[in-house]
Amino acid sequence: MVRSGFTCFLFVLPFLFCVSVHCEELREKTLVDTKETSEQESLSLPDISVSGVQPVRIDAVNVASYSHLFVRELVPLVESGELALSAADKLPFDWRVDDDWLRTTMNETPLSFTPKGVLQQSGVVARGFPFRISLNAREGGGEADPSAGDDFYAQKVLLNSLAHYWSLGALQARFTLLTFAGQKLESEYGGTLRRVFPARFSEKYSQQLFREIVELTLSPTFSPLRWLTFRFLSPQEDLVWTFSPALQKVRRITGVNRSDSLYGSVLSLDDFFTWSGATQDVDLILEQEQTLLVPFRYKDQLPLVKTEEGCDMAGEDHSTTRRELLGRPLEWNFESRKYLGAAPWVPSYAVYYPRTVHRLTLQSQSPYQSYARQVLYIDKELMLPVYKVVYDTQGKLWKIVFSVFSQATTSDRKTKMSVPEFTVVIDRQAKKSSVLDYASYALCLPGEEQKALTAFGPTKIDDPAKEEGNRTDDDRLQEESQQKTQ
Repeated sequence: MVRSGFTCFLFVLPFLFCVSVHCEELREKTLVDTKETSEQESLSLPDISVSGVQPVRIDAVNVASYSHLFVRELVPLVESGELALSAADKLPFDWRVDDDWLRTTMNETPLSFTPKGVLQQSGVVARGFPFRISLNAREGGGEADPSAGDDFYAQKVLLNSLAHYWSLGALQARFTLLTFAGQKLESEYGGTLRRVFPARFSEKYSQQLFREIVELTLSPTFSPLRWLTFRFLSPQEDLVWTFSPALQKVRRITGVNRSDSLYGSVLSLDDFFTWSGATQDVDLILEQEQTLLVPFRYKDQLPLVKTEEGCDMAGEDHSTTRRELLGRPLEWNFESRKYLGAAPWVPSYAVYYPRTVHRLTLQSQSPYQSYARQVLYIDKELMLPVYKVVYDTQGKLWKIVFSVFSQATTSDRKTKMSVPEFTVVIDRQAKKSSVLDYASYALCLPGEEQKALTAFGPTKIDDPAKEEGNRTDDDRLQEESQQKTQ
């Protein structure tokens, strides 16, 4: 989608129409005069469930009173005025898993670890968290210190966070990728992400976590760029292919190339949903729990629609409610100008709430991995990766990544689903930023096994519609693996 000449008009329009219903939000006042408050004093956050109470604005003026609630690397951004935000004391709705998800989580899991830490699968992976560590104490599964005596607790946290995506067997998402250099919008591309999770079909795929195709459309007149990934639960390295429409050629690249930035952006394949990385050749350390301000987009749950194709979808129906003024969304600060002087990637209508998170460090053992160290923050109750901080091979701060998630539910509240709203990537070295804004998100039944898996093969990446003979990509990959071992 190409931005029209109305863009400049949109920058000033919110100020011209200050009598609109959005004016109240655009002019949220700072509730505290920090000149009268000690910088060391911790201030309480407002309860916005009370009628007429607004979130508190946190910016360079009063950040010292709330800095203990921030990821450490974000504090300088607030102090410099690059980041400003609105915060409140708790989510205004109860985010809980549905009964079906809870039953699966309470039952015995098909996944387990050997004494040496090798992940094993003894049955088909079902919808739900594979490990009970994610359950809140109020739901009957909590423990005072569930990590005590569990050598694989960090691995279980990561696997539980992945369970949000494999619940039906396939994932489909449409997105827009925006990239900024300073305050300037450099590019805007559309794209799609599709994943299939073979372990939902049969135990014979127990070592395959997912197969993924990401498409990025640079122009409506050319075929999209494509990346295909095979991700494994075993120690095997990712298999990755890429297709360039300019060269009309498919080529194999290494698994560590997934941390390379996508065309013209600072987003990598490993940054989708905050964390989409592999754990091979990584030392994983569970460090501590913290209370941090975590952004959420909606004040209520989104509608979840069950389609005839067997998908649970969020996005297509509710996206129109996100559009204002000439049908354009004012999700971002470069459009709304809600926070004057702040960066264009700052979300306009997100509200930050204090949440308990797990802090995990992933230290790469590979000298070829550009993401040398990652610090990952996963919401303890929701099991969602909300922040990621990336350091390069020299130990220098490289990227700050965060995502906003919502919960969607059917009208009868029987089915619920966690939905990614957007992901922001801030490259502190390149002084650029990218926003991955999801237009729609669906979890689907993958259909017939061979057809579903064949669609995610290296011979299809250049032309997904072409037909092959009876010899499948799985046959080719098996032959290639056998040749390597001979």
